[in-house]
Amino acid sequence: MSRRLSRRTRILAAGTAVLAAVAVVTACSGDKKPVATPTPSATASPTPSPTPTPISNASPLTGLPNGMGKPVVVVKIDNTRPSHPQTGVDKADVVYIEQVEAGLTRLAAVFSGRVPSVVGPVRSARETDIQIFNQYGAVAFAYSGAQRAVVQALRRSNLNLASDGFGGGWFRGRGHAPYNLYTSPARILKAIPNAAKVRDIGFVFGPSVSMRPTHGVDVLFKAASVRWRWSSAKRAWVWSMDGSPASAVGAGQVTADNVIVQYVKVTASRLHDINGNASPHTQTIGTGRAMFFRDGRWVPGTWSRPNASAPTKWMIGKTGTRYRMKPGRTWIMLAGGAARVSLA
Repeated sequence: MSRRLSRRTRILAAGTAVLAAVAVVTACSGDKKPVATPTPSATASPTPSPTPTPISNASPLTGLPNGMGKPVVVVKIDNTRPSHPQTGVDKADVVYIEQVEAGLTRLAAVFSGRVPSVVGPVRSARETDIQIFNQYGAVAFAYSGAQRAVVQALRRSNLNLASDGFGGGWFRGRGHAPYNLYTSPARILKAIPNAAKVRDIGFVFGPSVSMRPTHGVDVLFKAASVRWRWSSAKRAWVWSMDGSPASAVGAGQVTADNVIVQYVKVTASRLHDINGNASPHTQTIGTGRAMFFRDGRWVPGTWSRPNASAPTKWMIGKTGTRYRMKPGRTWIMLAGGAARVSLA
């Protein structure tokens, strides 16, 4: 597979590939000058677009055909320097970039349409995950541990839990713990046959609305920076972390068809890591501002989610028109607290 994985890893990866179709960067210098957050202004209501031809059996997560009826598995992935290049993240239908302790970030990757044989490195869960994924239903949720209070909360949630070792297919690659733990989403789904099937989480797909040209967007967290740039050659947004291209093993630089900046409220929870850093809690229920990116363009908007089980509505314009996304993969950056956002 990769120079980062051992011979045992290669053997296991090859084995799992035949299974049924089934993300701390060394802290970026915290003394970077914060980038001013743009204040999204009201945009004109979108010009009418032709009604698109319905896509057969389209997935509510990607808008791509033949996606209904498939089970969903979420995997928590490390997003720090020792974890790159990551494995399998390029196949995710949806990826959330969450804030964790010390101003760093972590990924929560959602797989349904294309389930890779190996994903990782897998890391621990947070309370934030429970609220985010309640809207997805009782999906399989793979993680490598958590504080006792978080584990207790996870057990009370609607998620089907798959911690380190569950269902088999977990292994250590090259490198040192905790940045070398991998899992097989296919085996997790096989072990959780009742995992929730893909369902509406609030995405609407269709022709582009009236949007403004942009080269991309930067999100600067306290100790991590995320950059998305439009690539005309790839016809997609390309991802960089802390100034370096972010790649997936065997796939090159990671791309997305849709990028969303979701402005959220982030507070310090009662929990702390082993270094005494407070664990941030991200609130994804309520309302807030948003920025939407597709096809080298962007538009400001809002998001709304009334309760834990309700899908998130993404809206633009004064009348609250639903924003239409491009069919494909979507990355959502949960920006709040000390995070700073700027257009490129």
